[in-house]
Amino acid sequence: MAENSKIEWTDHTFNPWRGCTKVSPGCANCYAETLAKRNPKLLGEWGPGKPRVLASDDMWQQPLKWNRQAELAWENWNTAVEARAGDAGPMPKRPRVFCASLADWLDDEVPVVWLTRLLVLIMCTPELDWLLLTKRPQNFRGRMNAALKCVLKATGGEPCNEADFIDGWVNKGDAIPQNIWIGTTVEDDWRAHERIPALLKIPARVRFLSCEPLLGYVSLYDALKTCARWPAKYQHWTEAPYSEIQWSIQSLVSVNWQNGIHWVIAGGESGHKARPAHPDWFRALRDQCKAAHVPFFFKQWGNHAPHLRIGTGLLQSSPEAIAKIRAGEWIGDCTEIMLKTSKEKAGRLLDGREWNETPNDEGRAA
Repeated sequence: MAENSKIEWTDHTFNPWRGCTKVSPGCANCYAETLAKRNPKLLGEWGPGKPRVLASDDMWQQPLKWNRQAELAWENWNTAVEARAGDAGPMPKRPRVFCASLADWLDDEVPVVWLTRLLVLIMCTPELDWLLLTKRPQNFRGRMNAALKCVLKATGGEPCNEADFIDGWVNKGDAIPQNIWIGTTVEDDWRAHERIPALLKIPARVRFLSCEPLLGYVSLYDALKTCARWPAKYQHWTEAPYSEIQWSIQSLVSVNWQNGIHWVIAGGESGHKARPAHPDWFRALRDQCKAAHVPFFFKQWGNHAPHLRIGTGLLQSSPEAIAKIRAGEWIGDCTEIMLKTSKEKAGRLLDGREWNETPNDEGRAA
Protein backbone atom coordinates (compact mmCIF):
# COMPACT_ATOMS: atom_id res chain seq x y z
CA MET A 1 0.00 0.00 0.00
CA ALA A 2 2.80 2.43 0.90
CA GLU A 3 5.36 2.84 -1.88
CA ASN A 4 8.12 4.83 -0.19
CA SER A 5 6.86 4.43 3.36
CA LYS A 6 6.22 1.55 5.75
CA ILE A 7 3.11 3.33 7.03
CA GLU A 8 0.03 1.65 5.59
CA TRP A 9 -2.12 4.75 5.07
CA THR A 10 0.33 6.84 3.05
CA ASP A 11 2.48 6.52 -0.08
CA HIS A 12 5.51 8.58 0.96
CA THR A 13 7.02 9.87 4.19
CA PHE A 14 8.88 13.17 4.33
CA ASN A 15 10.71 14.50 7.37
CA PRO A 16 11.71 18.16 6.89
CA TRP A 17 13.39 18.09 10.29
CA ARG A 18 13.80 15.68 13.22
CA GLY A 19 13.41 16.01 16.96
CA CYS A 20 10.51 16.86 19.25
CA THR A 21 9.25 17.21 22.85
CA LYS A 22 6.84 14.77 24.47
CA VAL A 23 3.48 16.32 25.29
CA SER A 24 1.07 13.50 26.26
CA PRO A 25 0.82 9.79 27.24
CA GLY A 26 0.92 8.68 23.61
CA CYS A 27 4.49 9.97 23.42
CA ALA A 28 5.79 7.76 26.26
CA ASN A 29 7.32 5.07 24.03
CA CYS A 30 8.03 7.28 21.00
CA TYR A 31 9.76 5.18 18.37
CA ALA A 32 11.28 8.28 16.78
CA GLU A 33 13.00 9.21 20.05
CA THR A 34 14.38 5.68 20.38
CA LEU A 35 15.62 5.82 16.80
CA ALA A 36 17.17 9.26 17.29
CA LYS A 37 19.32 8.11 20.22
CA ARG A 38 21.39 6.08 17.75
CA ASN A 39 22.50 9.22 15.93
CA PRO A 40 21.21 12.48 17.52
CA LYS A 41 23.34 14.66 15.23
CA LEU A 42 21.41 13.30 12.26
CA LEU A 43 18.04 12.44 13.79
CA GLY A 44 17.62 15.22 16.36
CA GLU A 45 17.01 15.15 20.10
CA TRP A 46 13.94 15.06 22.33
CA GLY A 47 13.00 17.51 25.06
CA PRO A 48 12.51 21.24 25.66
CA GLY A 49 15.42 23.25 24.31
CA LYS A 50 16.98 20.26 22.57
CA PRO A 51 18.21 20.85 19.02
CA ARG A 52 16.04 19.91 16.05
CA VAL A 53 17.93 18.83 12.93
CA LEU A 54 17.03 20.10 9.45
CA ALA A 55 16.95 17.51 6.65
CA SER A 56 19.50 17.71 3.87
CA ASP A 57 18.84 19.60 0.63
CA ASP A 58 18.70 16.26 -1.19
CA MET A 59 15.84 15.15 1.07
CA TRP A 60 13.99 18.40 0.37
CA GLN A 61 14.13 17.58 -3.34
CA GLN A 62 12.27 14.29 -2.92
CA PRO A 63 8.72 15.74 -2.85
CA LEU A 64 9.49 17.70 -6.01
CA LYS A 65 10.42 14.43 -7.69
CA TRP A 66 7.21 12.75 -6.46
CA ASN A 67 5.20 15.70 -7.77
CA ARG A 68 6.82 15.40 -11.21
CA GLN A 69 6.02 11.67 -11.25
CA ALA A 70 2.38 12.40 -10.39
CA GLU A 71 2.20 15.05 -13.14
CA LEU A 72 3.61 12.58 -15.66
CA ALA A 73 1.09 9.93 -14.60
CA TRP A 74 -1.76 12.36 -15.28
CA GLU A 75 -0.29 13.42 -18.62
CA ASN A 76 0.05 9.81 -19.73
CA TRP A 77 -3.50 9.03 -18.61
CA ASN A 78 -4.94 12.04 -20.46
CA THR A 79 -3.01 11.08 -23.58
CA ALA A 80 -4.40 7.55 -23.33
CA VAL A 81 -7.94 8.92 -22.90
CA GLU A 82 -7.61 10.92 -26.12
CA ALA A 83 -6.05 8.03 -28.00
CA ARG A 84 -8.62 5.45 -26.86
CA ALA A 85 -11.71 7.65 -26.93
CA GLY A 86 -12.10 7.66 -23.15
CA ASP A 87 -11.14 4.04 -22.41
CA ALA A 88 -7.84 4.49 -20.57
CA GLY A 89 -8.37 2.53 -17.38
CA PRO A 90 -8.65 3.94 -13.86
CA MET A 91 -7.55 7.50 -13.12
CA PRO A 92 -4.16 7.87 -11.41
CA LYS A 93 -4.33 7.97 -7.62
CA ARG A 94 -3.10 11.15 -5.97
CA PRO A 95 0.02 10.28 -3.94
CA ARG A 96 -0.26 10.94 -0.20
CA VAL A 97 2.74 12.30 1.73
CA PHE A 98 2.85 11.92 5.50
CA CYS A 99 4.88 14.86 6.77
CA ALA A 100 7.07 14.68 9.89
CA SER A 101 6.87 11.12 11.21
CA LEU A 102 10.01 11.96 13.25
CA ALA A 103 8.85 15.38 14.43
CA ASP A 104 5.81 17.65 14.75
CA TRP A 105 5.23 20.21 12.02
CA LEU A 106 3.65 22.65 14.53
CA ASP A 107 6.42 22.28 17.13
CA ASP A 108 7.01 25.86 18.35
CA GLU A 109 10.68 25.10 19.11
CA VAL A 110 11.40 24.66 15.41
CA PRO A 111 12.82 27.75 13.64
CA VAL A 112 9.97 29.45 11.83
CA VAL A 113 12.07 29.75 8.68
CA TRP A 114 12.00 25.94 8.46
CA LEU A 115 8.22 25.93 8.66
CA THR A 116 8.11 28.62 5.98
CA ARG A 117 10.27 26.47 3.72
CA LEU A 118 7.89 23.53 4.25
CA LEU A 119 4.85 25.63 3.34
CA VAL A 120 6.52 26.86 0.15
CA LEU A 121 7.36 23.25 -0.76
CA ILE A 122 3.73 22.20 -0.24
CA MET A 123 2.58 25.11 -2.41
CA CYS A 124 4.97 23.99 -5.17
CA THR A 125 3.72 20.37 -5.15
CA PRO A 126 0.00 20.59 -5.94
CA GLU A 127 -0.17 17.02 -7.28
CA LEU A 128 0.62 15.60 -3.82
CA ASP A 129 -1.81 15.36 -0.91
CA TRP A 130 0.11 16.40 2.20
CA LEU A 131 -0.97 14.74 5.45
CA LEU A 132 0.08 17.11 8.25
CA LEU A 133 -0.36 15.38 11.61
CA THR A 134 0.24 17.24 14.88
CA LYS A 135 -0.20 16.88 18.63
CA ARG A 136 -0.27 20.68 18.82
CA PRO A 137 -3.27 21.87 16.78
CA GLN A 138 -3.62 24.87 19.10
CA ASN A 139 -0.36 26.24 17.65
CA PHE A 140 -1.71 26.48 14.11
CA ARG A 141 -2.67 30.14 13.81
CA GLY A 142 0.31 31.47 15.76
CA ARG A 143 2.86 29.42 13.83
CA MET A 144 1.30 30.15 10.46
CA ASN A 145 1.18 33.89 11.05
CA ALA A 146 4.80 33.74 12.18
CA ALA A 147 5.61 32.09 8.84
CA LEU A 148 3.65 34.81 7.03
CA LYS A 149 5.73 37.48 8.75
CA CYS A 150 8.87 35.59 7.77
CA VAL A 151 7.83 35.65 4.10
CA LEU A 152 6.91 39.35 4.16
CA LYS A 153 10.19 40.21 5.89
CA ALA A 154 12.08 38.49 3.08
CA THR A 155 10.20 40.52 0.45
CA GLY A 156 10.35 43.81 2.32
CA GLY A 157 6.60 43.70 2.80
CA GLU A 158 5.85 43.30 -0.90
CA PRO A 159 3.03 40.91 -1.87
CA CYS A 160 4.06 37.53 -3.25
CA ASN A 161 2.50 34.15 -4.03
CA GLU A 162 3.88 32.60 -0.86
CA ALA A 163 2.35 35.30 1.35
CA ASP A 164 -0.98 35.02 -0.48
CA PHE A 165 -0.92 31.25 -0.01
CA ILE A 166 -0.54 31.50 3.78
CA ASP A 167 -2.74 34.56 4.32
CA GLY A 168 -5.54 33.29 2.12
CA TRP A 169 -5.59 30.01 4.01
CA VAL A 170 -5.14 31.16 7.61
CA ASN A 171 -6.64 34.64 7.87
CA LYS A 172 -8.90 35.32 4.92
CA GLY A 173 -10.26 31.78 4.67
CA ASP A 174 -10.89 32.18 0.94
CA ALA A 175 -8.08 29.97 -0.37
CA ILE A 176 -7.99 26.68 1.54
CA PRO A 177 -5.22 24.53 -0.01
CA GLN A 178 -6.74 21.58 -1.80
CA ASN A 179 -3.68 19.39 -1.29
CA ILE A 180 -3.44 19.63 2.51
CA TRP A 181 -5.05 17.23 4.99
CA ILE A 182 -4.80 18.31 8.63
CA GLY A 183 -4.79 15.72 11.43
CA THR A 184 -4.28 15.46 15.14
CA THR A 185 -3.34 12.57 17.41
CA VAL A 186 -6.07 11.37 19.77
CA GLU A 187 -4.81 8.52 21.95
CA ASP A 188 -7.46 8.74 24.67
CA ASP A 189 -10.66 10.54 25.62
CA TRP A 190 -8.85 13.41 27.33
CA ARG A 191 -6.87 14.21 24.21
CA ALA A 192 -10.06 13.95 22.13
CA HIS A 193 -11.69 16.68 24.18
CA GLU A 194 -8.51 18.76 24.13
CA ARG A 195 -7.43 18.50 20.50
CA ILE A 196 -10.50 17.91 18.35
CA PRO A 197 -12.02 21.37 19.02
CA ALA A 198 -8.65 22.94 18.12
CA LEU A 199 -8.46 20.83 14.95
CA LEU A 200 -11.93 21.93 13.86
CA LYS A 201 -10.81 25.56 13.95
CA ILE A 202 -8.24 24.87 11.22
CA PRO A 203 -9.51 25.48 7.68
CA ALA A 204 -8.94 22.26 5.73
CA ARG A 205 -10.36 20.22 2.87
CA VAL A 206 -9.80 17.05 4.90
CA ARG A 207 -9.37 16.71 8.66
CA PHE A 208 -8.38 13.41 10.21
CA LEU A 209 -7.67 11.77 13.57
CA SER A 210 -4.82 9.39 14.31
CA CYS A 211 -5.92 7.28 17.28
CA GLU A 212 -2.55 5.59 17.64
CA PRO A 213 -1.32 4.35 19.97
CA LEU A 214 -4.87 3.95 21.27
CA LEU A 215 -4.66 3.97 25.07
CA GLY A 216 -8.32 4.05 26.08
CA TYR A 217 -11.92 4.33 25.00
CA VAL A 218 -12.57 7.45 22.90
CA SER A 219 -16.02 8.99 22.53
CA LEU A 220 -15.98 11.12 19.42
CA TYR A 221 -19.58 12.03 20.15
CA ASP A 222 -18.71 13.63 23.49
CA ALA A 223 -15.70 15.45 22.06
CA LEU A 224 -17.60 16.77 19.07
CA LYS A 225 -20.79 17.79 20.80
CA THR A 226 -19.08 20.89 22.21
CA CYS A 227 -18.61 22.02 18.61
CA ALA A 228 -21.98 21.05 17.11
CA ARG A 229 -25.69 21.24 17.72
CA TRP A 230 -26.56 18.71 20.40
CA PRO A 231 -29.87 17.86 22.05
CA ALA A 232 -29.64 19.91 25.25
CA LYS A 233 -31.91 17.56 27.18
CA TYR A 234 -29.22 14.84 27.08
CA GLN A 235 -26.10 15.25 29.21
CA HIS A 236 -24.25 12.31 27.63
CA TRP A 237 -24.56 10.66 24.22
CA THR A 238 -25.45 7.29 25.80
CA GLU A 239 -28.68 8.84 27.14
CA ALA A 240 -29.90 9.84 23.69
CA PRO A 241 -31.86 7.59 21.33
CA TYR A 242 -29.72 6.23 18.52
CA SER A 243 -31.60 8.24 15.90
CA GLU A 244 -30.76 11.50 17.68
CA ILE A 245 -27.13 10.48 18.20
CA GLN A 246 -26.85 9.72 14.50
CA TRP A 247 -28.50 12.99 13.50
CA SER A 248 -26.30 15.05 15.81
CA ILE A 249 -23.03 13.58 14.66
CA GLN A 250 -24.09 13.62 11.00
CA SER A 251 -25.02 17.28 11.27
CA LEU A 252 -21.35 17.89 11.99
CA VAL A 253 -19.45 15.41 9.85
CA SER A 254 -21.80 14.20 7.13
CA VAL A 255 -23.93 17.16 6.12
CA ASN A 256 -21.39 19.96 6.56
CA TRP A 257 -18.04 18.37 5.73
CA GLN A 258 -16.32 21.75 5.71
CA ASN A 259 -16.61 21.83 9.50
CA GLY A 260 -16.10 18.17 10.33
CA ILE A 261 -13.84 15.16 10.71
CA HIS A 262 -13.37 13.23 7.49
CA TRP A 263 -11.20 10.26 8.45
CA VAL A 264 -10.24 8.23 11.53
CA ILE A 265 -7.09 6.08 11.70
CA ALA A 266 -6.67 3.72 14.65
CA GLY A 267 -3.89 1.40 15.76
CA GLY A 268 -2.20 -0.29 18.68
CA GLU A 269 1.30 0.37 19.97
CA SER A 270 4.34 -1.53 18.74
CA GLY A 271 7.80 -1.97 20.24
CA HIS A 272 9.12 -3.95 23.22
CA LYS A 273 7.46 -1.56 25.71
CA ALA A 274 4.14 -1.54 23.85
CA ARG A 275 0.97 -1.08 25.88
CA PRO A 276 -2.03 -3.25 24.91
CA ALA A 277 -5.27 -1.79 23.57
CA HIS A 278 -8.61 -3.43 24.29
CA PRO A 279 -10.34 -4.68 21.13
CA ASP A 280 -13.56 -2.95 22.15
CA TRP A 281 -11.83 0.45 22.00
CA PHE A 282 -11.22 -0.11 18.28
CA ARG A 283 -14.72 -1.47 17.75
CA ALA A 284 -16.20 1.60 19.42
CA LEU A 285 -14.28 3.92 17.08
CA ARG A 286 -15.25 1.84 14.06
CA ASP A 287 -18.92 1.82 15.03
CA GLN A 288 -18.99 5.57 15.67
CA CYS A 289 -17.42 6.13 12.25
CA LYS A 290 -19.95 3.83 10.58
CA ALA A 291 -22.84 5.69 12.21
CA ALA A 292 -21.47 9.01 10.94
CA HIS A 293 -20.37 7.69 7.50
CA VAL A 294 -16.76 8.61 8.28
CA PRO A 295 -14.00 6.45 6.70
CA PHE A 296 -12.25 4.20 9.24
CA PHE A 297 -8.74 2.78 8.81
CA PHE A 298 -7.45 0.11 11.20
CA LYS A 299 -3.67 0.21 10.91
CA GLN A 300 -2.47 -2.53 13.27
CA TRP A 301 -2.88 -4.36 16.56
CA GLY A 302 0.75 -3.64 17.39
CA ASN A 303 2.66 -5.97 19.69
CA HIS A 304 -0.46 -7.41 21.33
CA ALA A 305 -3.18 -9.51 19.74
CA PRO A 306 -6.66 -10.50 20.98
CA HIS A 307 -7.20 -14.04 22.27
CA LEU A 308 -10.18 -15.74 23.87
CA ARG A 309 -9.84 -17.18 27.36
CA ILE A 310 -12.33 -20.04 27.71
CA GLY A 311 -12.60 -20.99 31.38
CA THR A 312 -9.05 -21.84 32.38
CA GLY A 313 -7.93 -22.46 28.81
CA LEU A 314 -6.84 -20.14 26.06
CA LEU A 315 -7.99 -20.07 22.45
CA GLN A 316 -6.72 -17.99 19.56
CA SER A 317 -9.55 -15.59 18.74
CA SER A 318 -11.31 -15.83 15.40
CA PRO A 319 -14.40 -14.20 13.92
CA GLU A 320 -16.20 -17.55 14.18
CA ALA A 321 -15.35 -17.99 17.87
CA ILE A 322 -16.32 -14.41 18.70
CA ALA A 323 -19.62 -14.86 16.85
CA LYS A 324 -20.41 -18.02 18.83
CA ILE A 325 -19.74 -16.32 22.14
CA ARG A 326 -21.90 -13.34 21.25
CA ALA A 327 -24.68 -15.67 20.10
CA GLY A 328 -24.62 -17.39 23.49
CA GLU A 329 -23.46 -20.71 22.05
CA TRP A 330 -20.49 -20.92 24.40
CA ILE A 331 -21.06 -21.53 28.08
CA GLY A 332 -18.68 -20.63 30.88
CA ASP A 333 -16.04 -17.98 31.45
CA CYS A 334 -15.34 -16.55 27.99
CA THR A 335 -13.19 -13.42 28.05
CA GLU A 336 -11.30 -11.64 25.29
CA ILE A 337 -7.78 -10.74 26.42
CA MET A 338 -4.65 -9.29 24.83
CA LEU A 339 -1.43 -11.30 24.71
CA LYS A 340 1.99 -10.03 23.69
CA THR A 341 3.28 -11.17 20.32
CA SER A 342 5.03 -9.67 17.31
CA LYS A 343 3.51 -6.88 15.24
CA GLU A 344 3.67 -9.11 12.16
CA LYS A 345 1.86 -12.02 13.85
CA ALA A 346 -0.77 -9.76 15.37
CA GLY A 347 -1.64 -8.42 11.92
CA ARG A 348 -4.37 -5.89 11.22
CA LEU A 349 -7.64 -7.81 11.03
CA LEU A 350 -10.44 -6.40 13.16
CA ASP A 351 -13.35 -8.84 13.53
CA GLY A 352 -12.11 -10.84 10.58
CA ARG A 353 -11.49 -8.12 8.01
CA GLU A 354 -9.16 -5.29 7.09
CA TRP A 355 -10.51 -1.77 7.43
CA ASN A 356 -8.82 0.30 4.71
CA GLU A 357 -11.33 3.09 4.23
CA THR A 358 -9.94 6.46 3.12
CA PRO A 359 -11.56 9.74 2.07
CA ASN A 360 -12.20 10.31 -1.61
CA ASP A 361 -12.37 13.74 -3.21
CA GLU A 362 -15.67 14.49 -1.49
CA GLY A 363 -14.39 13.39 1.89
CA ARG A 364 -16.55 10.25 1.95
CA ALA A 365 -15.41 6.66 2.41
CA ALA A 366 -13.54 5.23 -0.56
